[in-house]
Amino acid sequence: MKLGVIVTGGTIAATADQHSEGLYAPQCGSELMALTENIGRERGFEVVVEHWQAAGECLPLLDSCDVSPKHWLALSEHIDRLLECCAGVVVLHGTDTLAYTASALALQAPRRKGPVLITGAQIPAVAVGSDAAANLKVALDAAAGRYGDLSGDTVVGFGDLLMRGIRATKHSTVSMRGFRSWASPEIDVRAPHMGHEALLASWQASRQDNREAKPFKNFEGNVVNLRVTPGTQFDPLQRMLLASPPEALLLELFGVGTAPEAQRWAGLINDLAAQGVLSVGITACPEGAVDWARYEAAKPLADSALLDGADMTFECASVKLLGVISEDLSYTSAAERFLSPVASELHNR
Repeated sequence: MKLGVIVTGGTIAATADQHSEGLYAPQCGSELMALTENIGRERGFEVVVEHWQAAGECLPLLDSCDVSPKHWLALSEHIDRLLECCAGVVVLHGTDTLAYTASALALQAPRRKGPVLITGAQIPAVAVGSDAAANLKVALDAAAGRYGDLSGDTVVGFGDLLMRGIRATKHSTVSMRGFRSWASPEIDVRAPHMGHEALLASWQASRQDNREAKPFKNFEGNVVNLRVTPGTQFDPLQRMLLASPPEALLLELFGVGTAPEAQRWAGLINDLAAQGVLSVGITACPEGAVDWARYEAAKPLADSALLDGADMTFECASVKLLGVISEDLSYTSAAERFLSPVASELHNR
């Protein structure tokens, strides 16, 4: 079986840079490519390893903090090219923005020709105690179908867990299970008795529910992300947002969707909506969803123009908002577009 591997950079591809006081930087492409090819051979795969490309030219390896929407578009095209000759593709990526990239890839192509696995490492591949080899093995095996048919999906493989990319989030900087999927079932590859087939069936069913959805083609624009906190000074925020309105606003709310001075937030959101600004509310909690029907304190927000982001991850909500505002839709159409699932990013819709 032939598998494609795309190296983008990140911790997994990092070595200590002697010119920057020994700090790690993504620059060990050759070592990582050799490791990947060796692991592939050991597992019986023909592995094609490439640096990521745009318009036929290799891109520099990046720390994932510098990965931007233009890279998501180039990476998606590169994946599709490899899927013309490979059964599956593995993307090696830095962990900091891996979940954003996974969401973007899923929203661009929720039903590709083959499986796309995204993985990385908490410790560089060249360092003692690295988790890179273990994660590579899981990702390559998953791309080859050894844990079931993942065709058409974008999947994060990290720390012995497989999870849908659209639902994954980074939750730890130290745990070898640095990514989790709180709102969608995870597959533990070390526990095949836990019903992999049933979990895969649920993934496939959710993809079918959105089979008529229109994928996103671009991610451009100005989205402001705000997390409400106790003691937030509302007046300066209001003046700033009304004086220079963004194209969209993403609010991380308390618990099931509350905020201090909710009535004032509701008024601001309505004023922004009158200027065509799309506002979305999600919970700041890693597990759970917005539920404005539970508490009286949330009623002003429920009655405002704030869109219910339900159980979307922060990463997915911010990426999807970029996709929506890139389409230059009317306010009403943009709101409908955001609330319409593309890759099962809204489970309770």
